[in-house]
Amino acid sequence: MSEEAVEATVDAIAKRNRYLVRKVSWQGRRGAPDKAYIGHGRFVLIEFKKKGEILEGQQSREWKRLKEKYDDVHWCDNVSDALRILGIE
Repeated sequence: MSEEAVEATVDAIAKRNRYLVRKVSWQGRRGAPDKAYIGHGRFVLIEFKKKGEILEGQQSREWKRLKEKYDDVHWCDNVSDALRILGIE
């Protein structure tokens, strides 16, 4: 499944489970996670990758910076991991 397909599937399921879903971008910076999922008392940031792909370069550095400050920052390459992160089983 492509990165876009994983992201679209997770977005649709998250919306059905009453999450707000927002595309993320940092003004003047690169490497922002793809999406913010807001709901159920949580603000979750997820970077989606193609199956088997890992964070590299600016994305990796930005993810590490965010993770140092905030626990609910994730990256995943499949629907089931993203849904587990969101608490949607």
